[in-house]
Amino acid sequence: EDWLRRGAAVYIALCLNLARVFFKQRSWEAAIHHADLVVLAEDDNTQALYWRAMACIQIDTKAGYEQAILDLTRVIELDPANQLAQEHLEYAWELFRTVKHSGAIANGTDLSQRALHATQKLCQVAQGLRATRYNEPQALEHPASSSSNADGETANTGVAVHAWKTRVQALEPVKDADGKPCREDVEDLEVLAKLLQDDASLPFELQIDGDRPILVTAPHSVYLLRDGNDPHVAEDLTAQIALAMSKEMRGTIITWTLSEQKRTAILWSLANRRGIDPNELLDPRNRDPNYLEVGEVSTNSWFQEMQCVSHAWSDRYSEEVNKLHIDVHGCRNPPDSPSHLTVGLGAMSSHDHRLGGANLSSIKAFGSALEAELKVALKGLKLRSTAELVRVVIATGDGGVHTRFSGAWLDAAGRQTQSQQAVTFAGFSHALQ
Repeated sequence: EDWLRRGAAVYIALCLNLARVFFKQRSWEAAIHHADLVVLAEDDNTQALYWRAMACIQIDTKAGYEQAILDLTRVIELDPANQLAQEHLEYAWELFRTVKHSGAIANGTDLSQRALHATQKLCQVAQGLRATRYNEPQALEHPASSSSNADGETANTGVAVHAWKTRVQALEPVKDADGKPCREDVEDLEVLAKLLQDDASLPFELQIDGDRPILVTAPHSVYLLRDGNDPHVAEDLTAQIALAMSKEMRGTIITWTLSEQKRTAILWSLANRRGIDPNELLDPRNRDPNYLEVGEVSTNSWFQEMQCVSHAWSDRYSEEVNKLHIDVHGCRNPPDSPSHLTVGLGAMSSHDHRLGGANLSSIKAFGSALEAELKVALKGLKLRSTAELVRVVIATGDGGVHTRFSGAWLDAAGRQTQSQQAVTFAGFSHALQ
């Protein structure tokens, strides 16, 4: 067995050396062949994957670029710090876009499923790196939390997380009317302890349901902090609705994990039973993605996930491809709300206003088309109230009064909704709430 292992090691080293030699001699097919031999023996050999990708780029075909994208993506997945592979991957995507036929952008399906899988892997790698940063106390300092407070001090989120975990783990069961530990509280604390142990990954997840450049988000399916204000309560069924929409439209969804939904619900219940402010028990990292200060958007993990998806689509299709973001929220039934469904285009219209207002008529036309189509879709639901089925809200952003349900905060608030982040920073052409 030792002889076989040594022989295999020599064989792999020889094939790798030949792959490099043939590459330098510009014998691309021979370089690919010898790299293939190594990959057959060790499918995660980063050197073989790298040299095969380099040769595939040189053969100057669409299939070659696709293979290079797959190989370099795998290299980065195995070695996230490999800057050279990242640079060549960007170059491979650039070359791939130049050879796509003109119908690729229109139908959105020209890229093979293998390259689609590569894009998904890239997002997973980036998500893993963000998860590491999310759980490293020394790296966690939100700009919104870093502004000077009354004492002129800077609040570090890493310290806040440690203090929060200590506070939660020290909770004792509340007593019932008979002076005994409340059974429901005991069960909640036991489940919470298990959930806290599994704190190594991001509390939200990305799911790719198809190849269309449509991103659906559901940020309010958990209880969230809002910078000293009352927490935002969880909105029932928004995650399920968003998931159904993503599947139906063959898009992509970002939402909180089921574990995180359960964890925040338990923390909320524990706070209510004790009669304390829920702000004291909610995870300080779980700040409302729909209520971010402008200065912190680029460092927010949820936004970074949106941006990763947007960049992947730009690489896959082109920088000019239209990308749609749909942010799903809950609201009360009529008559507490003026309509059964409200579509807010305030992010698009206020962004256009800041740029001079040249596209307002197009945004209004987009809103009218949405209203017409959505009314047809809702008509068969037999909703009990006689309230308006659908209404579209457009806010230009030139007034001093916040337009409710528009999907946009006023500039004076210094905040950005998900929809505003999408069109202002993440490169989406269309965004609605």
